[in-house]
Amino acid sequence: MPRGLELLIAQTILQGFDAQYGRFLEVTSGAQQRFEQADWHAVQQAMKSRIHLYDHHVGLVVEQLRCITDGKSTDADFLLRVKEHYTRLLPDYPRFEIAESFFNSVYCRLFDHRSLTPERLFIFSSQPERRFRTIPRPLAKDFFPDHGWETLLMRILSDLPLASALAE
Repeated sequence: MPRGLELLIAQTILQGFDAQYGRFLEVTSGAQQRFEQADWHAVQQAMKSRIHLYDHHVGLVVEQLRCITDGKSTDADFLLRVKEHYTRLLPDYPRFEIAESFFNSVYCRLFDHRSLTPERLFIFSSQPERRFRTIPRPLAKDFFPDHGWETLLMRILSDLPLASALAE
């Protein structure tokens, strides 16, 4: 395989992830409205759609990679270089952990879940631990039942950023 192909493959995988994530956000953008309107069927459909999108985009990337490589099989050293290039694309990438999982999904689809080793897959994140220390906004909030369960539940519900008020 020609040199430079490893970078092209790494970029193709990351671009495929970006496309999938963009579509994921489109589906997710209506989540609050579906919840507030108690449209549980639409909630379930959106969930199925997000799963299908992920699977579909993994398949698209796999097909692109088969075209790029002309269907030729690749050796272990080639795959390690692809992963190295992919890793180099991720510093300062906002969704690097999900992008690493997407890489793993593409790899597993290409190789029928064979040869799954930490060298070939992202078992642990490739990014330095310091990345986890600066979170722009908290991912979770703590609530305690200091004044009873009913008060706790009301605090949780009133803290939600809902557009419409919940029925008492």
